Amino acid sequence: MYWTGRMYRDGTGFAQSDAQAARWFERGAEAGNVNAMTQFGFMLSEGLGVAQDQSAAARWFQTASDAGSAEAAARLGIGHRLGEGVARNPDQAYLLLSRAAEEGNGRAMRHLGQMFAEGDGVAQSDADAAQWYQQRVDAGDAASATHLGAFYFNGRGVTADRNRASELFRQAAEGGDAAGMRNTGVMYREGYGVAVSHAEAMHWFQRAVALGDAFAHYYIGWQYQYGNGVPVNAREAAQWFVSGLAAGHDYALRNPAEFNGAVGREMQELLRERGRYDGAIDGVIGPGTVAAMRAYMELGERLIEL
Repeated sequence: MYWTGRMYRDGTGFAQSDAQAARWFERGAEAGNVNAMTQFGFMLSEGLGVAQDQSAAARWFQTASDAGSAEAAARLGIGHRLGEGVARNPDQAYLLLSRAAEEGNGRAMRHLGQMFAEGDGVAQSDADAAQWYQQRVDAGDAASATHLGAFYFNGRGVTADRNRASELFRQAAEGGDAAGMRNTGVMYREGYGVAVSHAEAMHWFQRAVALGDAFAHYYIGWQYQYGNGVPVNAREAAQWFVSGLAAGHDYALRNPAEFNGAVGREMQELLRERGRYDGAIDGVIGPGTVAAMRAYMELGERLIEL
């Protein structure tokens, strides 16, 4: 039953069908197959082929974890860390993730790195965080390369080394991590560890946007605001800043002074066109414009949810 579910999930031997995969994983789980329990829990947690149910997913992860599944322990630990399907419990998260990591689970290692980096349920330790990230980088994990790159860039838990940071961001980018793509773009824009290349910077910012990185919208906007490798274009810059809001990133709300007068006017015009702003078109990003930006960002988030 488990393998039939895998075949439906992967489209191997059968036409790909999440609904059929979930059905077979559920049957296998109810028959006591630990791998099927873990996979059915994942389908429930993501709403793949079944109605999303984080609580039911957590129950299956618990059962599979109790039966010895490191992957289920990792996913249950993440649930405890984030409060998904179970009450948030960083102490329990640490115990579960540590157990899974000791058995070589990469997902658990990355989350342990984040817990140490943030001091979440453990004593904050950049050195420990860097060690966990390094283990995942050695195994080819793109997201961990982005995290470790940031540590080298800022000298957290390791000696600051922007050349090494650039290498790690590029490794993450080539591995498909959107944040790594955005950070690679920043390195090319600023010339950190690589020669300045605004063409390369724009290439990586655009790839990050294509993968859903909201902050990358702002970096493209800054290229047009300042004329970095492209002609200065206030309208184009404003469109990217406003699209960053729609994608859910609040940088513009927290840093309104970042936008010059010409760009500010274009942002006000765009917000007016979208029915969110009825104030003066003066380029001054004051409380009224910020309120309009917030309303537009919240509208974008609601549309994404739908």
